[in-house]
Amino acid sequence: MLASPCYSQSLPWKQSSKWYIYKVVDRKAIFAPGDSLASFAKLKLGNDSLAYYLDDASPLKATAAPAWMGAYLLSFEQMQGKPIKLLVSTYGGFILDTKHKLYYLVQEGKQQAWLAYVGNQYERFINEPE
Repeated sequence: MLASPCYSQSLPWKQSSKWYIYKVVDRKAIFAPGDSLASFAKLKLGNDSLAYYLDDASPLKATAAPAWMGAYLLSFEQMQGKPIKLLVSTYGGFILDTKHKLYYLVQEGKQQAWLAYVGNQYERFINEPE
């Protein structure tokens, strides 16, 4: 991925709530339309945890689309109440806001913990008895 920090964009999740991770990954997550989120099983995530990892994320100005080697599907709601779909890289610490088609990068010092947090939440979710 060819990208550099770009500080002119605001973070779409600054005024957010109702964070969810979905039981959908990789290609299915990438190609799932944002308006199809209600059809997938989901697990509520803690707003405080997401704020810790994402409040200082840096918007990226991508000069080339990154290679998705794996993705988790997350969403959040803003004041309007409509879910916004995010793709979270399973390896690189970057996030795609699919509504605005903007990339963000989790702060370097938090990337490993962020990846572990999201991965652990997904594993916990898929291993829950139905």
